[in-house]
Amino acid sequence: MNPRQFFAACLQVLGEEKLSKIWGVAQRQLYRYAADPMHCEDWAFNPIDRMNETVKELKIYGREDIAAHGIRCMASTIGWTLQKPQHGKRDVPHVEVFRAVTDFLEAHARGDGFMELSPLREKAVHALESLWINRRAECVSFSIRMDSEATAAKPKLRCWWRFGRRG
Repeated sequence: MNPRQFFAACLQVLGEEKLSKIWGVAQRQLYRYAADPMHCEDWAFNPIDRMNETVKELKIYGREDIAAHGIRCMASTIGWTLQKPQHGKRDVPHVEVFRAVTDFLEAHARGDGFMELSPLREKAVHALESLWINRRAECVSFSIRMDSEATAAKPKLRCWWRFGRRG
């Protein structure tokens, strides 16, 4: 669930009036938070998007401690805890990939034949594919950025979420 879907779900569960009071914004603004900018002309960055950007900037400035504290505060609201991942577990797949690719390249540089290179190649490809699959599984959400030409070629539609229709 991305931040826009989160706001759409909150609108559906809590309703406009309650959510408007919580966030201190007009009801229409809540629908702008939930609108998809790829398809809607009338949209706005929502507070979760802004929080994500703030956390990214804090990381760039080397203040992950502050970023983690903010996320920890949000998680504690529902009784969850935030823990830093163990680096040893995440580094192992990289080491395996590095070894497999290095073994293949060294054998190739020595001039080994097809029979020697083929299993090393398979091992390197398998290690890379495993790492790729693991990384994709870790992704929670993704976004697609279109270049300005593609965006300009496709006109955006105005969304009327409040009335349950798009037009």
